[in-house]
Amino acid sequence: MSHGQATFILDCARYCLTHNYFSFDDQYYLQVQGTAMGAKFAPSYANLAMGLWENRHICQNNPYLKHLIFYERFINDIIIIWDGAGDVIDDLVSHCNNNPYGLSFTSVTDRDKLAFLDLDLYHINNEIHAKNYFKPTTGNSLLHYKGCHYRKWKDNIPKGQFCRLRENCTKTSDYQSRLLRNKLKDKGYPESLVDQAHKRYLQHTNQAALSLDFTLTFLKWRQSSRNTGQYCLKTHTLDLCYLTTLELLIEKP
Repeated sequence: MSHGQATFILDCARYCLTHNYFSFDDQYYLQVQGTAMGAKFAPSYANLAMGLWENRHICQNNPYLKHLIFYERFINDIIIIWDGAGDVIDDLVSHCNNNPYGLSFTSVTDRDKLAFLDLDLYHINNEIHAKNYFKPTTGNSLLHYKGCHYRKWKDNIPKGQFCRLRENCTKTSDYQSRLLRNKLKDKGYPESLVDQAHKRYLQHTNQAALSLDFTLTFLKWRQSSRNTGQYCLKTHTLDLCYLTTLELLIEKP
Protein backbone atom coordinates (compact mmCIF):
# COMPACT_ATOMS: atom_id res chain seq x y z
CA MET A 1 0.00 0.00 0.00
CA SER A 2 1.39 3.37 -0.98
CA HIS A 3 1.63 6.33 1.35
CA GLY A 4 -1.13 8.10 -0.58
CA GLN A 5 -3.49 5.13 -0.25
CA ALA A 6 -2.81 4.83 3.47
CA THR A 7 -3.42 8.56 3.96
CA PHE A 8 -6.70 8.32 2.02
CA ILE A 9 -7.95 5.42 4.19
CA LEU A 10 -7.01 7.25 7.40
CA ASP A 11 -8.73 10.43 6.22
CA CYS A 12 -11.90 8.46 5.41
CA ALA A 13 -11.82 6.74 8.80
CA ARG A 14 -11.29 10.07 10.56
CA TYR A 15 -14.26 11.55 8.70
CA CYS A 16 -16.51 8.62 9.68
CA LEU A 17 -15.42 8.88 13.31
CA THR A 18 -16.11 12.62 13.58
CA HIS A 19 -19.40 12.91 11.66
CA ASN A 20 -21.71 10.49 13.49
CA TYR A 21 -24.89 12.20 14.64
CA PHE A 22 -28.35 11.18 15.80
CA SER A 23 -31.58 12.86 16.84
CA PHE A 24 -33.53 12.44 20.06
CA ASP A 25 -36.49 14.44 21.31
CA ASP A 26 -36.13 16.95 18.44
CA GLN A 27 -32.49 17.55 19.34
CA TYR A 28 -29.44 16.59 17.26
CA TYR A 29 -26.35 15.15 18.93
CA LEU A 30 -22.82 14.56 17.64
CA GLN A 31 -20.97 11.46 18.78
CA VAL A 32 -17.59 12.64 20.04
CA GLN A 33 -15.91 9.27 20.71
CA GLY A 34 -15.90 5.86 19.06
CA THR A 35 -17.77 4.74 15.98
CA ALA A 36 -21.44 4.35 15.27
CA MET A 37 -23.00 0.89 15.50
CA GLY A 38 -23.72 -0.46 12.05
CA ALA A 39 -20.82 1.28 10.33
CA LYS A 40 -19.08 -1.15 7.98
CA PHE A 41 -15.63 -0.42 9.32
CA ALA A 42 -16.71 -0.50 12.98
CA PRO A 43 -15.58 -4.12 13.67
CA SER A 44 -12.17 -3.48 12.09
CA TYR A 45 -11.78 -0.23 14.01
CA ALA A 46 -12.79 -1.94 17.26
CA ASN A 47 -10.35 -4.80 16.65
CA LEU A 48 -7.51 -2.35 15.99
CA ALA A 49 -8.28 -0.40 19.15
CA MET A 50 -8.59 -3.54 21.27
CA GLY A 51 -5.47 -5.00 19.65
CA LEU A 52 -3.47 -1.94 20.70
CA TRP A 53 -4.74 -2.26 24.28
CA GLU A 54 -4.11 -6.02 24.23
CA ASN A 55 -0.53 -5.65 23.03
CA ARG A 56 0.35 -3.07 25.67
CA HIS A 57 -1.58 -4.41 28.67
CA ILE A 58 -1.87 -8.18 28.17
CA CYS A 59 1.17 -9.27 26.13
CA GLN A 60 3.46 -6.70 27.74
CA ASN A 61 3.73 -5.11 31.18
CA ASN A 62 1.36 -7.70 32.60
CA PRO A 63 2.35 -9.06 36.04
CA TYR A 64 -0.43 -11.67 35.78
CA LEU A 65 0.65 -13.20 32.47
CA LYS A 66 2.01 -16.32 34.18
CA HIS A 67 -1.51 -17.17 35.38
CA LEU A 68 -3.05 -17.12 31.89
CA ILE A 69 -3.20 -20.70 30.64
CA PHE A 70 -5.49 -19.59 27.86
CA TYR A 71 -6.52 -16.20 26.49
CA GLU A 72 -8.73 -15.43 23.52
CA ARG A 73 -10.72 -12.42 22.38
CA PHE A 74 -13.63 -11.84 19.99
CA ILE A 75 -13.69 -8.08 19.38
CA ASN A 76 -14.46 -6.86 22.94
CA ASP A 77 -15.37 -10.16 24.61
CA ILE A 78 -12.49 -12.04 26.25
CA ILE A 79 -12.27 -15.53 27.71
CA ILE A 80 -9.48 -16.59 30.05
CA ILE A 81 -8.50 -19.80 31.77
CA TRP A 82 -6.77 -18.71 34.95
CA ASP A 83 -4.29 -20.81 36.91
CA GLY A 84 -3.91 -19.03 40.21
CA ALA A 85 -5.73 -17.76 43.27
CA GLY A 86 -9.31 -16.73 42.59
CA ASP A 87 -9.12 -13.46 44.48
CA VAL A 88 -6.24 -12.29 42.28
CA ILE A 89 -8.53 -12.24 39.24
CA ASP A 90 -9.99 -8.96 40.53
CA ASP A 91 -6.46 -7.54 40.42
CA LEU A 92 -6.21 -8.58 36.76
CA VAL A 93 -9.48 -6.77 36.00
CA SER A 94 -8.16 -3.67 37.76
CA HIS A 95 -4.97 -3.94 35.69
CA CYS A 96 -7.06 -4.14 32.50
CA ASN A 97 -9.12 -1.11 33.50
CA ASN A 98 -6.01 0.94 34.23
CA ASN A 99 -5.52 2.19 30.67
CA PRO A 100 -5.48 5.58 28.93
CA TYR A 101 -8.04 4.56 26.28
CA GLY A 102 -11.20 4.88 28.37
CA LEU A 103 -11.87 1.14 28.30
CA SER A 104 -13.67 -0.40 31.27
CA PHE A 105 -14.26 -4.13 31.73
CA THR A 106 -16.55 -6.26 33.85
CA SER A 107 -15.83 -9.91 34.61
CA VAL A 108 -17.61 -13.18 35.38
CA THR A 109 -15.67 -16.04 36.97
CA ASP A 110 -16.57 -19.64 37.76
CA ARG A 111 -14.73 -22.89 38.43
CA ASP A 112 -17.15 -25.18 36.63
CA LYS A 113 -19.02 -23.44 33.81
CA LEU A 114 -19.19 -20.17 31.97
CA ALA A 115 -21.10 -18.60 29.07
CA PHE A 116 -19.04 -17.03 26.30
CA LEU A 117 -20.70 -15.61 23.19
CA ASP A 118 -23.17 -18.33 22.11
CA LEU A 119 -21.36 -21.12 23.98
CA ASP A 120 -21.96 -22.55 27.43
CA LEU A 121 -18.59 -24.00 28.46
CA TYR A 122 -18.28 -26.55 31.26
CA HIS A 123 -15.79 -29.19 32.31
CA ILE A 124 -16.23 -32.75 33.52
CA ASN A 125 -13.27 -34.86 34.65
CA ASN A 126 -10.75 -32.34 33.31
CA GLU A 127 -12.44 -32.22 29.92
CA ILE A 128 -13.92 -29.01 28.54
CA HIS A 129 -17.25 -29.37 26.76
CA ALA A 130 -19.49 -26.87 25.03
CA LYS A 131 -23.18 -26.53 24.37
CA ASN A 132 -25.45 -23.78 23.13
CA TYR A 133 -26.06 -20.72 25.25
CA PHE A 134 -29.12 -18.51 24.83
CA LYS A 135 -29.51 -15.21 26.63
CA PRO A 136 -32.73 -14.82 28.64
CA THR A 137 -33.69 -11.97 26.32
CA THR A 138 -33.13 -13.95 23.13
CA GLY A 139 -35.94 -13.42 20.63
CA ASN A 140 -36.82 -14.83 17.24
CA SER A 141 -34.97 -12.73 14.68
CA LEU A 142 -35.08 -15.26 11.82
CA LEU A 143 -36.35 -14.07 8.45
CA HIS A 144 -39.99 -14.90 7.81
CA TYR A 145 -40.39 -17.51 5.09
CA LYS A 146 -43.09 -15.45 3.39
CA GLY A 147 -40.84 -12.41 3.20
CA CYS A 148 -39.52 -10.94 -0.03
CA HIS A 149 -35.96 -12.23 0.29
CA TYR A 150 -34.50 -14.56 -2.33
CA ARG A 151 -36.07 -18.01 -2.02
CA LYS A 152 -32.77 -19.93 -1.99
CA TRP A 153 -31.51 -17.77 0.85
CA LYS A 154 -34.53 -18.65 2.96
CA ASP A 155 -34.31 -22.34 2.05
CA ASN A 156 -30.75 -22.44 3.37
CA ILE A 157 -31.52 -20.76 6.70
CA PRO A 158 -32.71 -23.97 8.47
CA LYS A 159 -29.58 -25.82 7.38
CA GLY A 160 -27.26 -23.04 8.55
CA GLN A 161 -29.04 -22.72 11.88
CA PHE A 162 -29.01 -26.46 12.59
CA CYS A 163 -25.35 -26.53 11.54
CA ARG A 164 -24.39 -23.87 14.08
CA LEU A 165 -26.56 -25.41 16.78
CA ARG A 166 -24.93 -28.82 16.38
CA GLU A 167 -21.35 -27.60 15.93
CA ASN A 168 -21.57 -25.76 19.24
CA CYS A 169 -22.12 -29.04 21.09
CA THR A 170 -19.29 -31.46 21.82
CA LYS A 171 -21.76 -34.02 23.15
CA THR A 172 -24.71 -35.29 21.13
CA SER A 173 -26.82 -35.34 24.30
CA ASP A 174 -26.43 -31.53 24.58
CA TYR A 175 -27.84 -30.98 21.10
CA GLN A 176 -31.40 -29.78 21.53
CA SER A 177 -33.19 -28.74 18.35
CA ARG A 178 -36.73 -28.26 19.67
CA LEU A 179 -36.25 -24.53 20.34
CA LEU A 180 -34.97 -23.92 16.82
CA ARG A 181 -37.77 -26.02 15.33
CA ASN A 182 -40.33 -23.89 17.12
CA LYS A 183 -38.68 -20.66 15.96
CA LEU A 184 -38.67 -21.83 12.34
CA LYS A 185 -42.28 -22.92 12.63
CA ASP A 186 -43.30 -19.52 14.01
CA LYS A 187 -41.63 -17.88 11.00
CA GLY A 188 -43.61 -19.97 8.52
CA TYR A 189 -40.91 -22.42 7.35
CA PRO A 190 -42.38 -25.63 5.83
CA GLU A 191 -42.09 -28.60 8.15
CA SER A 192 -40.64 -30.76 5.38
CA LEU A 193 -37.84 -28.21 4.78
CA VAL A 194 -37.05 -28.08 8.51
CA ASP A 195 -36.99 -31.89 8.84
CA GLN A 196 -34.75 -32.26 5.80
CA ALA A 197 -32.23 -29.73 7.09
CA HIS A 198 -32.25 -31.26 10.57
CA LYS A 199 -31.63 -34.82 9.39
CA ARG A 200 -29.02 -33.80 6.81
CA TYR A 201 -26.87 -31.98 9.31
CA LEU A 202 -27.19 -34.62 11.99
CA GLN A 203 -25.75 -37.19 9.56
CA HIS A 204 -22.96 -34.83 8.54
CA THR A 205 -22.02 -33.84 12.10
CA ASN A 206 -22.18 -37.15 13.88
CA GLN A 207 -19.29 -38.42 11.75
CA ALA A 208 -17.17 -35.33 12.43
CA ALA A 209 -18.02 -35.16 16.13
CA LEU A 210 -16.19 -38.43 16.81
CA SER A 211 -12.85 -36.80 16.05
CA LEU A 212 -13.35 -33.64 18.14
CA ASP A 213 -10.63 -33.03 20.71
CA PHE A 214 -12.06 -32.12 24.08
CA THR A 215 -10.02 -28.92 24.08
CA LEU A 216 -12.18 -27.75 21.15
CA THR A 217 -10.60 -26.32 18.04
CA PHE A 218 -10.41 -22.78 19.37
CA LEU A 219 -9.24 -23.45 22.92
CA LYS A 220 -5.58 -22.98 22.16
CA TRP A 221 -3.36 -20.04 22.79
CA ARG A 222 -0.16 -19.26 20.90
CA GLN A 223 2.08 -17.80 23.54
CA SER A 224 4.59 -16.16 21.22
CA SER A 225 5.36 -13.46 23.79
CA ARG A 226 6.71 -16.14 26.14
CA ASN A 227 8.41 -18.29 23.49
CA THR A 228 6.79 -21.45 24.78
CA GLY A 229 5.09 -22.55 21.58
CA GLN A 230 1.50 -23.65 22.02
CA TYR A 231 -0.26 -24.47 25.25
CA CYS A 232 -2.93 -27.11 25.00
CA LEU A 233 -5.47 -27.35 27.79
CA LYS A 234 -5.05 -31.11 27.87
CA THR A 235 -1.76 -30.65 29.74
CA HIS A 236 -3.34 -28.80 32.66
CA THR A 237 -5.37 -29.86 35.65
CA LEU A 238 -8.54 -27.86 35.17
CA ASP A 239 -9.73 -28.52 38.71
CA LEU A 240 -7.22 -25.89 39.79
CA CYS A 241 -8.31 -23.33 37.22
CA TYR A 242 -10.98 -20.70 36.82
CA LEU A 243 -12.93 -19.84 33.70
CA THR A 244 -13.17 -16.07 33.39
CA THR A 245 -14.77 -13.77 30.87
CA LEU A 246 -14.13 -10.07 30.49
CA GLU A 247 -16.59 -7.86 28.67
CA LEU A 248 -15.99 -4.30 27.59
CA LEU A 249 -18.58 -2.36 29.56
CA ILE A 250 -18.14 1.29 28.55
CA GLU A 251 -15.83 3.69 26.82
CA LYS A 252 -15.23 6.64 29.05
CA PRO A 253 -15.01 10.09 27.43
